[in-house]
Amino acid sequence: MNLLIAIVLIFGGSVLIQIIGALWYGPLFGKIWMRSWGKTESDLQMSSKESLRVYGLSFIAGLCTSAFLYLVTSQTGYAPGLTALSVVIIMFFLGAIVALPSYLFENRPLLMWGIHYAYVATSIGCVTYIMATLV
Repeated sequence: MNLLIAIVLIFGGSVLIQIIGALWYGPLFGKIWMRSWGKTESDLQMSSKESLRVYGLSFIAGLCTSAFLYLVTSQTGYAPGLTALSVVIIMFFLGAIVALPSYLFENRPLLMWGIHYAYVATSIGCVTYIMATLV
């Protein structure tokens, strides 16, 4: 595969992860997520410097995630749907199940865990499906 195409897919994957996150923690589940955490919108206000740091690091994390997903999808010969489903299942068990005890010991609500890992599964599934289709 052409290096330029790989770079575009990885960058685009990170952008898509940010868009899904903005929708997920905004109009779709933002109010429920904040309530489960006991926070309000004013509690989550950040300075522009803090926002730049948080969104910048989130974008870099999205690039790393997309690069990993690109490597996985470029090495499998499965159909895009099967590849995406396989990756989502593996990532769910690696992420969500491993993180569950932390949520429990830190006394964080299970609803918060569910919303977060549903976002992870959705964003990873979407990016993987698109990459598997185009690779």
